Amino acid sequence: MEKTLVVQNGNHLADHCPVSLRLEDFDYQSAQLQLRDLTTGRVVAHQLEPCVCSTSAKSLNFVADSLSPGEKREFELTDDPKHPWTDRVTIGEVDGDHADVTLDGALFTAYQYGPAHVRPYCHPVIGPYGDPITRGYPMVKGVEGELEDHHHHKAFYVAHGDVGGSENWSEEKGHGFVRTRELKCTGGAVLGQIVALNDWVDADGRKACEERRVYRIWATPSSGRIVDLRITFIASEGDLKFGDTKEGGLCSLRLHSHSKLGSVITSPTGALTAEGTPDETWGKRFHWLDHSGPVRGKWCGATIMDTPGNFRYPTYWHVRTNGMMTANPFGLSYYYDDPSVDGSHTVPAGESLTFRYRVYFHAGCAAQGKVAEKYNNYVYGPTLVQLKE
Repeated sequence: MEKTLVVQNGNHLADHCPVSLRLEDFDYQSAQLQLRDLTTGRVVAHQLEPCVCSTSAKSLNFVADSLSPGEKREFELTDDPKHPWTDRVTIGEVDGDHADVTLDGALFTAYQYGPAHVRPYCHPVIGPYGDPITRGYPMVKGVEGELEDHHHHKAFYVAHGDVGGSENWSEEKGHGFVRTRELKCTGGAVLGQIVALNDWVDADGRKACEERRVYRIWATPSSGRIVDLRITFIASEGDLKFGDTKEGGLCSLRLHSHSKLGSVITSPTGALTAEGTPDETWGKRFHWLDHSGPVRGKWCGATIMDTPGNFRYPTYWHVRTNGMMTANPFGLSYYYDDPSVDGSHTVPAGESLTFRYRVYFHAGCAAQGKVAEKYNNYVYGPTLVQLKE
């Protein structure tokens, strides 16, 4: 078997850019194949996996080191593998409580999902200089420089204050829970994946809905780690209503509390928010939002990127200079300060609602981390334009 894949980049430089190409009616496995860049002659690490919505198609995944704007490049795919690849991303479950994610042998994050947790979250998330970029509290107390408030803001999490009538944002009296029923973890040379099937329940254990959550952790350099998050809510118990409240966020971060040291919230329009300045970002709509500042004296940040096709794209943001940043498309009455504006949404019984986000943990500020470029790589990145036999 020999195929030539013609890949065309979008209109922006793509450095260390995740690429996923759909191959129809493809029966091979990763271990059977070799992928070679015909421009550089380099053999490229890759992974094949089934496409989500097809039994016959496969997704070919790799990380492109560097593609110029608009560049077309050919890759040769053959069934003569000569370079076995070791897993750069490994994921191991520990005692039914958490799953450790390592990148190149070092801990990157741990998915906390056991019954002792109110709802699942990733903690810690290690930043570009080896220190946690997410806040330690309340899991780790007494961290120098951190604000110990809002104990339900747990690092990298999914939550909302009104899901089917259940309060699943806070941990105050009467709060709900998110319980993991199934978990599957896989590693790889290019990416690792965590797939969780969760039940959202109220304080009395009444089930409101099911949720399928997928984290895809890419093997990119430590200066720019990338996690793709897909969340699918399934109206398994009848009509499912997401209530209008600012207390929520489907893709949520609580970062190391460095706001008083000069952190900045940056948007694609140029709107900014920093400690002691007018707020230009809370409750506004943006394609992405970045929160960056010093962690132990070194500047780094995190970006949440919304995805075309998501409900109410571009999303609204619940974001504060204390390190909390979350994409919340439902709290419209709060954002517009108008009770007559209803941001709630109901998913009919038996149907589903999916949200996709990319989270980018980077060195430097938004400009130094090339956040705008990385967003365009995500939305308008390399695509397969021709497959030659």
